[in-house]
Formats: sequence, C-alpha cells, structure tokens
Amino acid sequence: MHTSVISQFRCAALLLLVSVLSPCAAAAIPAVTVTPATSSVQPGDLFFIDVRVSAEADTISNYNVILQFDPTVVELMEVVQGSLYQGYGDFSWFESTEESLGTWQVFDVIFPAESFVLAPGELCRLHFHALSVGYSPVTILTCSIKDIGRYPIEPLSIESGVILVGDVVSVGPAEIPWGGWDLGAPFPNPAAGSTEIMLYRTGRSDGALCRLGVFDIAGRRIRVLDPGAGGGNVRLAWDGRDDRGVAVCSGAYFIRLEGAGRLISRKIVLLR
Repeated sequence: MHTSVISQFRCAALLLLVSVLSPCAAAAIPAVTVTPATSSVQPGDLFFIDVRVSAEADTISNYNVILQFDPTVVELMEVVQGSLYQGYGDFSWFESTEESLGTWQVFDVIFPAESFVLAPGELCRLHFHALSVGYSPVTILTCSIKDIGRYPIEPLSIESGVILVGDVVSVGPAEIPWGGWDLGAPFPNPAAGSTEIMLYRTGRSDGALCRLGVFDIAGRRIRVLDPGAGGGNVRLAWDGRDDRGVAVCSGAYFIRLEGAGRLISRKIVLLR
C-alpha cells in the first residue's frame, strides 16, 4: 500500500511538470489596444481615446506606433504623452508627427540605457474633434515595442478601434432606401467570431431599395443582414453564421451593400 501511494505521488508530480513545460502553458501575447474599442460621439464633440499596452509586455524602454483615421469624420487636435512615461521629464523623449492626412506617427523613449517603465498602462492619448456624421476606424498600421535591453517584444497582439459619429439606430427591415448610404469597414478584421459593420448616411434617399448581405469567395450569398431604416447611422453585427445558423469556416468573405445597379463591398477575414 505504501509503495502504491508513492507511485501515485510520483505520477502526479510528473503530470504537473509536463503541464508546466507544455507549450499550452506559454505566456499570453502582449496586446496594444485602442481604448475604448468603440467610441460613440456627436458632431462637434471633443473626446479622447488611448493607446494602451497590456501587462504581458512587462518592462518597456520605447515604442513606435503609426495610426490612421478618417480625417473627414474626425480631426486629431493633440497627442499627449501617456501616463506610463509621465514624470520622467528630461529622461524621456516624446514625439508625434503627421505623416500624411489622417496618418500619425507617435513614439516615446526613456533614457539612459537599461531604463524602463512597467506595463500595463497608457502609451499615449489622442484628443479628437468630431467633424461630421460618419464612421472612422482608428487603425494601428504598425507598432513596435522594445524591452529594457532595447530588444523588440514579439509577437504583439494589435487591436484597433472605431469612432461612430452621430446617432445609431436599431436594426430594422431587410430593405432600406439606397440614397446616401455607405458601408464602413468591418471591425474587428480579421475576426475570430463576431464582427461589427457600420452603415452610415451620407446624403438624402433617392427612393431605390438596397440589401445588405454576406457572400463567400464564390459569390454565393450565405447570410442576409438587416440594416436599419432610421435616419442615422446603423451598427449591426455578423456572428460568423449563415442563414441556417451554422458557423461558417475560416476564410475570406465579403459584406456587400447592393441595389439600384450599385454595389459597395467590404472584405472580412474570419479566423476560427
């Protein structure tokens, strides 16, 4: 009996060691996120969003991020140093520059060598002015973060955001007047399951009807989506399922707004 207990103990210890060394127990990937992921504001509003880094990044010496947004919908008024680096005065170098209309580069470095800040926290804060009714993704085009030794932290998980300007209406009938509607970019994209699509008004209705649906790469419609019939922006979601409620496979799909001989298509990549 005594030998059996010792044997069971050894087996349990071995299983514990295997679980610790298993790839499945690998540390989580550090994430750089636009926070909040979705901002809902009104034309004329002044508001801010953050670019943040998760705790998995641990020690950080510097970062460099390039962001892009729609300058016809929102105006970037100011970029300020994030709370992670504030208080270091002359020991940090913060800079933000406009690369092109709607595209900005932001970076921050702490000195001297072997100096660092501790994640998680705010890398930078962006102050915006909402210009007009519409939809603007805030996309992180590129991002690099270096650790205490000035070595890149890789891989990184990047999560962009979106700004909705104007009133959002509820989901309604499957057909809506065409005039003045446009289709925004799906978010998130790629998506692991559900993704949101923004349908926003750009002008007056011309009386024609249109439909919104999801199509596979062969051009087959797999899901009819129901856009709203109200007078403001419409936010709706596709849950990654077809009209039968069956989850579709990983791959490329197209969200299409069509009617009156016109077509707007947005590509979405689904990853299971």
